[in-house]
Amino acid sequence: MVVTVLSRQSLLDLAVQTSGSAEAAFELAAKNGISVTDDIDAGCELETVAVANAATANYYRNNDIKPATAAGGDSSGNGGGTGGYADEGIEFWYVGFDFQAS
Repeated sequence: MVVTVLSRQSLLDLAVQTSGSAEAAFELAAKNGISVTDDIDAGCELETVAVANAATANYYRNNDIKPATAAGGDSSGNGGGTGGYADEGIEFWYVGFDFQAS
């Protein structure tokens, strides 16, 4: 079976989505000739591996869950940039400037 990569999807995202297990990322990487840590372009098609956890894989499929947790990437999924989003979130905020701690 083939899966099409969405914007900001990592190999771990795809492994859980299609196989039901993050551990399947290693087999998925080997089968597709890539590294587990590679950034994958949106629209790229990858061969899937055997289902490791049917309950999880079925849950993701039945509920149309397609995780996309990769850091960075622009809105087209081509890597780099801030994903079309402003630098927001706690990792960019400064105490006393962006928010007050009490």
